Amino acid sequence: MLSLKNGTMCTWCDVQMIPLYCGWTTDIERRIEAHNGLIPGGAKYTRGRRPVELVYSESFHQKQDAQRREYAIKQMTKTKKLRLIEGAK
Repeated sequence: MLSLKNGTMCTWCDVQMIPLYCGWTTDIERRIEAHNGLIPGGAKYTRGRRPVELVYSESFHQKQDAQRREYAIKQMTKTKKLRLIEGAK
């Protein structure tokens, strides 16, 4: 998955599938590397749940839109999240 140079992405990562991790970034490759400990950074939550694998992403032009989508995703049940991921494959 290529990241957008001037956009933001809302991503889901497979963190041993239970539960799913969701976050937003402007550089998806860097974010995955950080979560996997290859470079500094990444969420504390993912440190003990490596490796992290990208399973879904959405693109947005505005940071606020990506953050709103992240919030909406976090309100979904795991079943709904998994259906959305499967529907994108």
